[in-house]
Amino acid sequence: EWIDVIRFLDWLESEMKIRVFTLFAGSQKVPYTDAGINSIVNVIKGTLAAGVTAGGLADDPAPAVLAPAALEVTAIDRAARNLPGVTFTCRLAGAIHTVNINGSVSV
Repeated sequence: EWIDVIRFLDWLESEMKIRVFTLFAGSQKVPYTDAGINSIVNVIKGTLAAGVTAGGLADDPAPAVLAPAALEVTAIDRAARNLPGVTFTCRLAGAIHTVNINGSVSV
C-alpha cells in the first residue's frame, strides 16, 4: 500500500476515536435516543468532512454514515449501552504519480 494511504487511514481512525471520545467526555451522557445517535453520526460525518478537507478522501461521492434508529436496536444492546451497526462509506482521494501527455505542434 502507498505510505500516504497508510498515514491517512491511521490519522482517520485516530481522529474518529478522539472525536467520539470527546463527545462522550464532554457530555453528561449521550442518551440512547435518536437524538443521541444523531450526535454520534454528526461527529463521524464531521470527521469524514475533515478527511475530505485534508485531501485524503474524495468528496464525490460524498461520504455517508448510517446508524440504526434507537428502537431498531435490540433491548439487550440498549441495556448494555452498546450501539451496533454504525457504518460509513467513503472513497480515498488517491494520488496521481504519472501522466501521459500527447500533443502536436505545427506551423
